[in-house]
Amino acid sequence: MKWTWVVVAVLLSFCGLSLGKESLDFPEYDGKDRVHDLNAKNYKSVMKKYDAMVVYYHDHPGSSRVAQRQFEIEELALELVAQVLDEFEDEDVGVAKKLGLDESDSIFIFIEDEVIEYDGELAADTLVEFIYDVREDIIFHRELKGFENIEEDIKFGYFKSHKFEAFADAAEEFHPHIKFFATFNPKHDCSFSLVSLVDLKKC
Repeated sequence: MKWTWVVVAVLLSFCGLSLGKESLDFPEYDGKDRVHDLNAKNYKSVMKKYDAMVVYYHDHPGSSRVAQRQFEIEELALELVAQVLDEFEDEDVGVAKKLGLDESDSIFIFIEDEVIEYDGELAADTLVEFIYDVREDIIFHRELKGFENIEEDIKFGYFKSHKFEAFADAAEEFHPHIKFFATFNPKHDCSFSLVSLVDLKKC
């Protein structure tokens, strides 16, 4: 999935997410610009080009040095977020209104047909973790729909670790007559209503 960031008046793009939340390690800013101006002429083409967008809607800092400095800090935070994600795979009110934004100093994530508002602090690490959570929820919701359409018998296993050789052996033996699925996320266990964390059952 391609993601793009938009800071209204700033746009930043990067490719797929593959960094685990456990290993968030922010580097020094490398100086590469990943934030660009977004205006009434280019925002439509940007939205068509990418599957997901993160929008930061803000007031123009004007001539105030304090406001300009604050905006530079916020922009740098977004640059760091983009840099981390990139390494792994405008003030124009008219644009904001067309995007459905009406609250200044707001951050929104546009993904598929959903718009999700981010209420946390504008800190690179916090924002990255929030984006991972959003992405996982969206993908898992799509996977649940896929499970609903499976008519054959399937086996679903939850494991506390990646040691599931017996389950994998059984999957090889019965494939393709019975479909086997495994997860290491306890949230998925609740979603599929498994009896216990080590239960294997027909869904």
